[in-house]
Amino acid sequence: MNYREGKKDEIKLTRICSAVFLVAILILSTFTLSSMTIAYDTETIRINEIMYNPAGTDSGHEWIEIYNKANYAINITGWRLYEQGTNHTLALQNGSMEIPEGGFAVIADNYLNFLIDYPGYSGTLIDSSFSLLNTGEYLAIKNDTLEIIDEVTYVPQAGASNTGMTIEYKADDIWEVSLVYGGTPGAPNSVWGPPFKPINPSPVNNSLNVSIITPISVFVSDPGNDTMDVYFYNASDDSLIGTNTSVPNGSRAEVTWPDLEYNTTYEWYAIANDSIYENRSDTWTFTTMLQNNPPYKPSDPQPENNSTNVSINPTINVLVTDPDNDTMDVYFYNASDDSLIGTNTSVPNGSRAEVNWSGLQYDKTYEWYAVANDSIYENRSDTWTFTTMLKNNPPNKPSNPYPTNNATNISMNPTISVIVTDPDGDKMNVSFYNASDDNLIGIDFDVSNGSVAKIIWYNLQYNTTYSWYAIADDGEYTNQSDTWNFTTTINHPPNEPTNPSPGNNSDDISINTNISVFVGDPDNDIMDVYFYDVDDNILINVAEKVSNGTKAEVTWPDLEYNKTYSWYAVANDSIFENRSDTWTFTTEKDPYNPPTIELIKPLKYDEYKWWCYFRNKRIFRHPTIFIIGYIDLEVRATDTETGIERVEFYIDNLLKVNVTEADENGIYRWTWNERIFFGHIIKVVAVDKYDGNRAEYSITVFIINFRFLSRWIT
Repeated sequence: MNYREGKKDEIKLTRICSAVFLVAILILSTFTLSSMTIAYDTETIRINEIMYNPAGTDSGHEWIEIYNKANYAINITGWRLYEQGTNHTLALQNGSMEIPEGGFAVIADNYLNFLIDYPGYSGTLIDSSFSLLNTGEYLAIKNDTLEIIDEVTYVPQAGASNTGMTIEYKADDIWEVSLVYGGTPGAPNSVWGPPFKPINPSPVNNSLNVSIITPISVFVSDPGNDTMDVYFYNASDDSLIGTNTSVPNGSRAEVTWPDLEYNTTYEWYAIANDSIYENRSDTWTFTTMLQNNPPYKPSDPQPENNSTNVSINPTINVLVTDPDNDTMDVYFYNASDDSLIGTNTSVPNGSRAEVNWSGLQYDKTYEWYAVANDSIYENRSDTWTFTTMLKNNPPNKPSNPYPTNNATNISMNPTISVIVTDPDGDKMNVSFYNASDDNLIGIDFDVSNGSVAKIIWYNLQYNTTYSWYAIADDGEYTNQSDTWNFTTTINHPPNEPTNPSPGNNSDDISINTNISVFVGDPDNDIMDVYFYDVDDNILINVAEKVSNGTKAEVTWPDLEYNKTYSWYAVANDSIFENRSDTWTFTTEKDPYNPPTIELIKPLKYDEYKWWCYFRNKRIFRHPTIFIIGYIDLEVRATDTETGIERVEFYIDNLLKVNVTEADENGIYRWTWNERIFFGHIIKVVAVDKYDGNRAEYSITVFIINFRFLSRWIT
């Protein structure tokens, strides 16, 4: 066959495959419209911080932080980290794959080591498998269709090489060494730029009729979420007006400009400083009000003019207003001798000023007035009168006991209470007594008329009847209630401890784990919770004074790797106890590095395309892997520490075969030849010989295999 004939056959075969492929796509789209994936714009998720050369050992301590700079949450399920020619899978370990607006996530090459390095980290943590080059390399974040969302080629920086520092994205593709040892995983970068220019002045620019006693303020923000010191200046001579320190990002800074003059135009500006950078605002102006006017005459007195039956310790108050919106000091006077009763300072315009007039006599008429002063002018009210109540009457007998009389099943530390009233509206001290010996239980002070007086009666006994009464005292007279009874509850044992952690039959548990249970008690008792090792029934540890409905937790010391432990817990309320079920967990295996795995076939053509296959032979390139007929799936798996025990081939998470032998080139191979159609997931897992460490690789392919194509396609 000459070249031209071969080329014709190749074109013919390619057209047949393309036609089959297009028909299959049309069929598949009929069934998959409801499961279309939302396509996110690029420039939404950003590679934000890189720990490429930690202090000490690099392996297992490298990480990459990503940041959602979009104004909506983004779900990164199925996304990949592209590094050194491999699209690494992402496995969630903590938090959520849905990153909120302005949120962060950390991708670690060993999430357990990351949590040891950063024990306080509680954000989204994703495990992956990669090894960053200390000499710099190309990285990319790809979505679930392998579209590049963000990419960066980092270069080593002296300050971040084996120093414990990261490199952080600053702005405009500029990267700088972190200002914080260990970097800022899950938080804003330390090198983000200067504060933004202060905005939104108050008074607004060119305002008129501004009070001469007015605060000036601005809105300040910082791209690095820093707190700021904000300095306010008089633009006419650049003199400092005042400083507002430690202002949070996204809030207002404010100072008062003293000694302003009437009917004067002022210019000012503000500078926000984050201790490293600063930024100056525009210059703004305002004009103060015309010359000050006196306050209006105080009005609307309380008690109302000519009131009767007023308390002998009344609060007197008035409404004060000022035409210039000034704050005022308000002075209250006894009109009989012009003596000062009291002063309420800095009262805002349109508010009520009040003072307490104490020590009055029963059944006497008093005259009073108020003077409002705005620091320049003042104005006096009319003179008003009121008459106090007749001589004091004793309180009414306390009533409405709780617990109600003869109540049963009352707790060991009950709150006992009564309602107290006084015909003169006096406040009262209410004393509670044990009627069996007249011993004082407790006192509730300054209880208002018509209110509930209450105290807690501590340390009662189970299943016991108690008698009690209360006495209301208004400072001059007292009144005793009836005597009431209640009976305490019978003690019940604690509930059986539940919700073990680690969960029953858990495996791969850290040898430094805590164990815990949920405990409850029907009597709301405090409990001591004892944890036991089933193997020898020896006490592991005790959690003391655990509240009802909470978690009891202890440390189990000296656990060993790869060992199964059985345990139980006993909750004790000092009278009864209750034992849990027995639970087991298995500790983690002694850590070895996992094997490595490399996909050989299907073969990737370049960063964007794969080879497609017809009856195990490459035919054309396409962004989607397309297979017609059977194919030999091939991987190279290696483990320099223990060797490879087996390679597992899965289709749609269903194990198809275990391959234990590689060929002379170290290739593990399985021929996939079954009647199968459309999209499927190929997963290959390599398992080492020592402790079952695993590495896996997954890809999605589109396949059409009738198993009889060889009989009708030539």
